[in-house]
Order: sequence, then C-alpha cells, then structure tokens
Amino acid sequence: MIIALILSVFLFLLAIASHLAILGVGHRLLGRRRDTLAKLGVSLLVLSSHFLVAILFAVGFWLGAEWDLGGFDKAPTMDWMDYFYFSLINVTTLGLGDIYPTDHLRVLAGIEALTGFALISCSAQLFWTMMHEGEHAFGRDVPIRAFEHNLPEPSERIGEFEYIDCDVLSDDFAQQLDGCRAVISTLGVGFGPSNAIDPPPLYTEGTRNLLEAMKQTDIDRIAVISAAFVEHQSSVPAWFELTAKPALFNILEQMRAMEAMLSDAPDVRWTAARPGWLLDEPYTGEAVITDERLADGCFRCRHADLAASLLEFVLEDTWINAKPAIGRPENESLESPAAIKAELGID
Repeated sequence: MIIALILSVFLFLLAIASHLAILGVGHRLLGRRRDTLAKLGVSLLVLSSHFLVAILFAVGFWLGAEWDLGGFDKAPTMDWMDYFYFSLINVTTLGLGDIYPTDHLRVLAGIEALTGFALISCSAQLFWTMMHEGEHAFGRDVPIRAFEHNLPEPSERIGEFEYIDCDVLSDDFAQQLDGCRAVISTLGVGFGPSNAIDPPPLYTEGTRNLLEAMKQTDIDRIAVISAAFVEHQSSVPAWFELTAKPALFNILEQMRAMEAMLSDAPDVRWTAARPGWLLDEPYTGEAVITDERLADGCFRCRHADLAASLLEFVLEDTWINAKPAIGRPENESLESPAAIKAELGID
C-alpha cells in the first residue's frame, strides 16, 4: 500500500509539472501570436501534454504490476497497448470499465483520475483564454483612467473611462495616478515637417515623468509605444527605408532613448511595443507578435490591434522587459507608396 501511494504521488507531481511546463509554452506562444495557426499549434501542445501524462501513468501501472502491487482483470495478459489504453480512458475520467485494476493498483487509478480532472481544468482555462482574446481586450470590465492633453468631447469618449486633463511634460499627476495597477503610455508625436525637425520630448521627458509618478505611487508595470523602425527591419519595403524613415530620424532617436531609459529603470517591469507603420483600420485579432523585429511580410500595424496587444500585455503580464514587434500582412492597396502618401496628405 505504501509503495503504491509513493508511486502515485510521484506520478501526480511529475504529471502536474510537465503539464504546467507545456501550458507555459502555449501561453508564451499566444503572447507572441494570436492567429489561427498559433491557436492550432497550442491545441496540439495541449493534446500532446495529455498523451504524455497518459504514458507516464501507463508506465506506472506496468511498474506496479511488475512489483506485484496489483493486476488487471483482463485475460490472459496486459500488453503495452492495454496499459496505455486503460491509462488514457482513466486520465480523461471516461472509465469504460472493460479493463479495471485490482488490489493496490486501484489507488494509482484513483490518483490518475484526480490528476486528469485537474489537468483538464487547466487546459480548459487556456482554451478559454485563447478563444476569448478579443474579450480580454475589449469586453473585460477593466477600470481605466485616460490621461488626455486635450479632453475629447463627451460624445467622443469611450465607455466608462475616467478622463483626466493632463500634460505629462509640465503637470504633477502622481496623485491622479495613485491606485492604478499599471500604465499604458500611448504618448506619440504627429508626423509633420515641424515635428520631424524638432519633435516635442514626449518620448523622453514624458516617459521620464511617467516613471517618476509611478515611483511615487508604487506602480511597477508600464507598456509604451515605440516603433519597429528604431532598428533595421528586413520586412520593411526599400522605398520606405530610403524615403520615409530618414524623415523620422529625430522622432526615432527619441524612441531609442525611451527604450534605453526603460531598460535602465530599476524595479520597473516594462514593455516597449514596436508596431509597424500604423493603420487606421478595424480590429482583426490577427496581429503577429515577434521579438524586436517584424515578422516576414509584416509592415503595417492596425491601431486597434496595437491597442488590444498593449492591454493584453498588461492584463496577462506578458513580454516583461521586452520589445515585441507587432504587425500584420495587409493588402497591397494599404502598403503601397501611394497609400502612405495619401494618409500623410502628401500630393
């Protein structure tokens, strides 16, 4: 009996550890990509994890039989397929009853069923997260304080947001920040000749003031918007590298300084999102998120996909101290030089 309990507890712990490790890989994959292919990959990971647990307990049942801890009511003998079959239907809590253990192996069977129930619950939570990602971004009841340099008209405001009039370059806003769980900074500079030549120091001084206010209010989580173009991107068209990017030089320099500032900030869990060239189109939930550089074929990033990604980074605590690049392949009509010129109002 004691040996059966020890074997059961050992397999329980091993199964939990391996399953959580594999689910962790799935969570990290979803933190980087949320397209259909990524979801299918995570589904296969979950399936493989449950198969692995069934194999582990099948080995346990075989060992138990070899150690005379019990047997199975099946004639004439059990082969490996029988051990795996019994373990698989037992770990899924199905229990058909055509094969059943005897003596002390019944303890191991009970522990396996309990293990399977726990692991299925963990897997269900991951699937729920995967299938309701849009709800994470747009449907969750998350209280938000929106700090605006120019408050929008009441008709233009979103939901139940609390709007606060604030200039991050000159105001002391630590008191208004008190009680917040995290900061999502969408500080940005509009593209134009004057800003291109001498951009206001929003990314540098503005971020520095944010970090100081966070320090005063014990907030340690921040997500900011940088740009994919702070370093060379192989997926960016050559015409953009040769024409638009040089015009953004001073703005990109500020973004590089902001990223360095975050890297040097003590006790701050930061994320510097690097979107492609922003596009004002509807949310898709298909943004491709990769480490630092845009994925092949990605040049543009939709505002709504970027907003959803920032919120998810904070809510799910992913991409800590990292620079995720965010983009999505778009139609040629949205990525051509003519489309970019039209968006910028250039004849």
